[in-house]
Amino acid sequence: MAGFQRLVAIKIIHAHLSRETAFVKMFLDEARLAAGIHHPNVGEIMEVGDDDGLLFMVGELVMGQSISELFRRAGHTGSKISDDISAWVISRVCLGLHAAHELLDHTGKSLKLVHRDVSPKNILISYNGTVKLIDFGVAHAQGRLSHTDAGTLKGKIGFMPPEQIMGEKVDRRGDVFSLGVVLYKMVTGRAPFRGESDGERIHKILQGNFEPPRKIAPELDGVLEDIILRAMATKPDERFSSAAQMNSDLESYLRTRTASVGSLQMAELMKEMFEEDIFEFQYRLQTSSAEPANGDQEDLLMGARSDAVGSLKSEPPTAAGTPAAIEHGTIRRMRSSKLGLGIGIAGALLAVAVIAWVVTSGGSEPEKVAPAVVLPVTEPEPKVEEEIPVVEEEKPPSMITLDIEPKNAVISVDGKSVEKGTTELSFPADGLRHELKASAAGYVDDIVTFVSDKDQTIELHLKRVWKKKKKKLKLKGSPYG
Repeated sequence: MAGFQRLVAIKIIHAHLSRETAFVKMFLDEARLAAGIHHPNVGEIMEVGDDDGLLFMVGELVMGQSISELFRRAGHTGSKISDDISAWVISRVCLGLHAAHELLDHTGKSLKLVHRDVSPKNILISYNGTVKLIDFGVAHAQGRLSHTDAGTLKGKIGFMPPEQIMGEKVDRRGDVFSLGVVLYKMVTGRAPFRGESDGERIHKILQGNFEPPRKIAPELDGVLEDIILRAMATKPDERFSSAAQMNSDLESYLRTRTASVGSLQMAELMKEMFEEDIFEFQYRLQTSSAEPANGDQEDLLMGARSDAVGSLKSEPPTAAGTPAAIEHGTIRRMRSSKLGLGIGIAGALLAVAVIAWVVTSGGSEPEKVAPAVVLPVTEPEPKVEEEIPVVEEEKPPSMITLDIEPKNAVISVDGKSVEKGTTELSFPADGLRHELKASAAGYVDDIVTFVSDKDQTIELHLKRVWKKKKKKLKLKGSPYG
């Protein structure tokens, strides 16, 4: 109405799990809990609906990247994310977490909400430098609809506090522990509790067995190390009593630094690290049928206009930056579509980016849902009625040289096996991201992502799986030796 439009994320349950009562209850749990949190550092949930038995959740679309992807990109480009940036990001998460921990029900009673899955993949940074905590899918609160079954662990083991692993009561200090682990990994580049198996990692978490951060990163400020160590204390009573208290110490640390850190500096870093991603996403928005009512190519990137977008107005698109034709449909149509823009949530949920217009009347239920636009990422819809004319510009292919040990490793790219002995791969220089996996008997699998925009070399040295030899018992005087 009147040209109003908003980009949103729609989260649904996979069809084969929609009949599972436990998953439905967990889905409704997340919607009910997250919808009550209103804070700039928490992803907002705006609506929950049912479309012919398909439950969906409408939420804020954070146009950006997760912390894990930010550091993965930094590793591939040889960049270093400063400790001060890391501290600032975690301080913003502390604020969002504290708002969640302080959530009250309609009677004013504390829900005692605990996220229980704070990890790098659940912390997003938008391209304009805003930090958002998402995914309350395994959160625990009093009066929740679903409950964790006894003997099961939900969440990511490497970030779980000891009390959660032991099945004991978990309060807000459990989330503080997880935040400490995230900050440890950000400033050192390593996970604190490393091991060849989940059992080994669990044992180290319960024992508090990890190297001090400054032993790995000697340049780390001692004050910041103290904050990490306190957050990661094995006993809850020795940690920060709240995320707000941890934030207070982080902000005190940041005030002593010479260089200022904030959302502006974060936005500059994101633009530098993900310039091609921003360009690609903006172009797809602009070439969809979702034209603004006034005809202007408005910036849909949360107010942060990209220089790359401006160049699109004066230069014709190249083949590398041009997506396939975008097919129209309704929200119901999305169920059978191949969804390109997806985010795996809790192993059971799928998030889909769409542009949707909802016409409402006062406070009543939506009367009409206009066509939505599915935004593909890596491949076009299988059937399209029209193709967008493309001015093709040939580019030499990107040559990917492989240096992988052991030499007999099985290699696959985007899920497709590569012939053994292959040392070079050729890809169109289209700027798309690919995933390469290497595996071999007796070694730990490894996965790396790369962008096919230039010639490059991928080095992977798989780690051996060391197995402890069993000692044979020999009984003295036994006739069997």
